[in-house]
Amino acid sequence: MPRVDRSSPALIALTALLLYAVWVGWAHHIGHDWQDWAAIGRRFVGASETSPTIARDAQNATSRVGYDGQFFLYIARDPSGAVPYLDNASYRYGRIVYPLAARGLALGRQEAIPLALVVLNLFAVAVGTWAIAKWLRREQFPEWFALLYAAFPGVFFGVWRDLSEPLAYSLTALALLAFDGDRPRRLALSASLFAVAILTREGAAVFMVVWAAALVVHGRRLRATLFALGSLVPYLAYRFVFLNQWLGNAGLPEKLQPTPVPFGGIGHYFPWGGVELQRVYAVLLPGCFCVALAVVALVRGARSPAVWALLANALLFVVFLPAAAYEDYASAGRISTSVFLAFLLSLPALARVFPTTSAWMWLPTVAWFAPWYVLLPLALEADWG
Repeated sequence: MPRVDRSSPALIALTALLLYAVWVGWAHHIGHDWQDWAAIGRRFVGASETSPTIARDAQNATSRVGYDGQFFLYIARDPSGAVPYLDNASYRYGRIVYPLAARGLALGRQEAIPLALVVLNLFAVAVGTWAIAKWLRREQFPEWFALLYAAFPGVFFGVWRDLSEPLAYSLTALALLAFDGDRPRRLALSASLFAVAILTREGAAVFMVVWAAALVVHGRRLRATLFALGSLVPYLAYRFVFLNQWLGNAGLPEKLQPTPVPFGGIGHYFPWGGVELQRVYAVLLPGCFCVALAVVALVRGARSPAVWALLANALLFVVFLPAAAYEDYASAGRISTSVFLAFLLSLPALARVFPTTSAWMWLPTVAWFAPWYVLLPLALEADWG
């Protein structure tokens, strides 16, 4: 067996996996059933009796409304019968990969599905950390910065509540690692990974569009077109053909569409009190810093697609994020995972145009990680309700 180098991406990923496994094991040890991670709400689990497998989860409800992870659990339990138990069926079914992958991992066994949702996200975090570490090594940047991805509060919250962000953005990191405009097979692999990532969470498409645009800039319009089609057609066919025919609606809920007014989402809650301020300093401020950082870097000559991805994600998922997504940190914080991923991928390019100081790197990072002072006690306490 070959020796693992101290700074190898495999060791970094294993470190992330071990830390998460210890936390998950501790949570289970102090009494949390695997269903607890989905935060089941009495309102939705009791909305119908058409699916006995879902209805049985009523005994595991932890609150009246619950949280988004319950919808992934319901789809995983009964892929075709979960509609009455969802708040917006076409929206929830649009992110189909995570629940179906968990069902596959559990081999369809109902008793194993809740655990499979947790395990799948644990391995997703490890794989994403590995892919980012490989990316940073390839760009001659310290690989250990990839651990920041695993430690990001939005990623942690995604694992904690059985959400799709850890899997979607880890697949995105893999797709970008595989991307090579000079090698058709690598480009096809990247498109395939993007197709799965976008079907896990549509925000992954922002990265794909940026890298497709980079191919166009380099005069490879045919490859860019094929790459974009391979990445997007499965999602478009599934959502706007299959879901539209099945559910009669395939659109994004109006309240979750980008606001046309910059900062209109967070501005909706002004004047900001204590809980709003958490979203201001942990989402808004680092996001705005990234917009400025990307603009200055581009003016100074940075032409890496990662910098453009940082700008695009910060604008879309911070500046133009709607009010409904800013309702609490749990929502806005995990949505900003895409911004943080773009930030990590752009570190090598940014370091080349900001060589004299590291303040540009640590200022947004400290703000992003500030919510840990709240998350850590919650993650370790006995009552998650």
